Amino acid sequence: MIRIFSLALFASSLLFSQPAAETLVFRAALSGSGGSAPATVWLHLLRDEGGQIVSGSIDTQIRGVIPIGSTAAFYRADVLAFDYGEVRTAVGGPLRQLQIRAEDEDAVTRLRAMVEAPASHVLFVQFPEGDMQGGLERAETAVAMGEFSGEAGLGRLNGAVAVTGLRSARGGSVTFVVSLQARGIQVNSSGVTLHRGAEGETGAALLTVDSPIVSLLGLPATARITAEITEATQAALDGLFGNPAGWYVMLRDSGIRVQLRATDRKVFRAALTPTGAVVSLAAAENTAFGLVTLYTQNGGGTAAHVVFDVNLRLPQRGDFCGAHLRRNEGKATLASTTNRVCDGFSFPEGVGNLFRGANVFGESAGEAPGSFDPAAHYLTLDSVENQRIVEALSGPLAAQ
Repeated sequence: MIRIFSLALFASSLLFSQPAAETLVFRAALSGSGGSAPATVWLHLLRDEGGQIVSGSIDTQIRGVIPIGSTAAFYRADVLAFDYGEVRTAVGGPLRQLQIRAEDEDAVTRLRAMVEAPASHVLFVQFPEGDMQGGLERAETAVAMGEFSGEAGLGRLNGAVAVTGLRSARGGSVTFVVSLQARGIQVNSSGVTLHRGAEGETGAALLTVDSPIVSLLGLPATARITAEITEATQAALDGLFGNPAGWYVMLRDSGIRVQLRATDRKVFRAALTPTGAVVSLAAAENTAFGLVTLYTQNGGGTAAHVVFDVNLRLPQRGDFCGAHLRRNEGKATLASTTNRVCDGFSFPEGVGNLFRGANVFGESAGEAPGSFDPAAHYLTLDSVENQRIVEALSGPLAAQ
């Protein structure tokens, strides 16, 4: 938990002197005597005013079975670059986040080399018996989305679906962020299917992903579901990049169809400072630096997709309940990384990255996202203080 006093007077000065945040995505196709598995690597970077990388965090997700006692590391030309040590993760789960601190000049140099020459870097996983390895390659990203609303019997339903595709020569993936809110009815979906078909057309499912999506008692629900792209489903990924309007998503068992659209992208930055009680003035100058990427539907619509990308540089442990995009007026929440009161993001050493997408839909959307005014909004991270949810870190938005 972070207890800090109000330092709003720093907000405007920090906004223009803050490091520039950026996240780069890479793919690796691992193979070897231990089998094969795809992997995605996210490099969350902070750059100085000259564009030099000064610190960062590394997220890695291997979508396969990792036996107990396995280790993982990144190598460059057989020289160790970054070491995970023993891997403890569920099947397909992310590895622990690696931190590259500004004061570790050697590690920062190795991180710069990883960004400049990813092809010379290999992700190596050593099993108790056998191993897997694969080189890194930058991945392209595309986001499509759609929304739905209407009456359903005695109730009302609205929601949105954002589809993020990652594509590289070493494979790709599709992540669905499905948000819905049902009032007066209950919606139970067992997952999603992706179909080729423009408005008014139907087509066979090219991709099926199982995951429960349930909305009841009028509460909003959000599910984040990722599927790897195989040779048989490559057309689905190509469609997201080439013609999103020619594709639609079905929420299984519900009859809900969501026609996709291309999106327009806007990026905003924020320097977050403490808004609570006990961090020194000097420490508050390097607290957290965030990006908010807003994807709005090409051609209009009230739903949007928001990607939160927050880099924490705290002098102490930080425990948060999620990231939120809020309006200055009334502190109304436009988008949030959590449906619950507190999701529980912990940073034991105060350093790390929070990277997650969320949808804006229904009543929370308010004005059309296409006319979004960054000056009327701010980015905040909530925490728990005296058994109450409070804003712990906050900062105004500005164009990137």
